[in-house]
Amino acid sequence: MLVPFPLQAKSRQLRPGDWNCFNCSFHNFASRLYCFKCNAENPNPGPQAGQGPPAQPFSHGDWMCPSCNFHNYSSRMHCKKC
Repeated sequence: MLVPFPLQAKSRQLRPGDWNCFNCSFHNFASRLYCFKCNAENPNPGPQAGQGPPAQPFSHGDWMCPSCNFHNYSSRMHCKKC
């Protein structure tokens, strides 16, 4: 008999510099100047803010969401962000 493997809950602990958005409570990485979910500004940007990984270059078929300007890969039918 097969028994499902229990899923472990992901840790929601903040790392140094990470922040929860005051507007929507979304957990953002320290490198973000604006909330990934609602685009609210980071109220206390630290030295790591704005120093995230470089933007991914566009590949053939990638598209920008007209609502939120998020870069989506060509395989996506719906925006990952909104």
